[in-house]
Amino acid sequence: MTLAAPRLACVLTALMLILAGCANDQPSSVATAPSAQAPPAKPIVLVLPDELAGYKKHHPPATATGPSDFGMQVSLAGAFPASARSAGGGYVARMEGTQAELFFVGIVVGDFADPQQAIENAFASLRPGQSHASLGLAVSMPRMHTINAPSTVDGRIVCGLADGGNGVWIFPVCGWAGKTAAGVVAVYGGMTLGELEAKIFAIRREAESAAG
Repeated sequence: MTLAAPRLACVLTALMLILAGCANDQPSSVATAPSAQAPPAKPIVLVLPDELAGYKKHHPPATATGPSDFGMQVSLAGAFPASARSAGGGYVARMEGTQAELFFVGIVVGDFADPQQAIENAFASLRPGQSHASLGLAVSMPRMHTINAPSTVDGRIVCGLADGGNGVWIFPVCGWAGKTAAGVVAVYGGMTLGELEAKIFAIRREAESAAG
């Protein structure tokens, strides 16, 4: 009988250890603070510079109707996937008295696995069905050729003469596309095709640099 007390003590000690272990296995009742949610990123807005390849940007008077970028952004947005970001604007090629002769530039930033398709999409932004339809364009591109670009230039550049409607209005155009950017230039006055081809590398470089 004298051994009962020590045995009882051992049993109680073991039981306390077991209970203590079970208590440690219980989930903590301390609530963890929810992690702070980062604010949604603001969409990056593309803006073309006030000067491009030496040409000043044309800003329509406040009384003018229509978008200040002459519909280029809307036209390009309709010709490219929704994930792409676009911008556009008009530039003064030459002044005839008080009348500005303009050319229009549009740029799109995205991922373009097929540069040729991206160029076709850029030209499609000039056709009826886009915002430029109000300018009376019925654009076709029967005379296009690839511009030989330095090896350091990504993608392709295609230029030529576009038909604005039944052969009556012929005007110079260029389109370009690389892996991450595409663009289009349409000259409505004040610049020949040769002059555009001489400027297209600078126009592309500065437009893409401004677009980031």
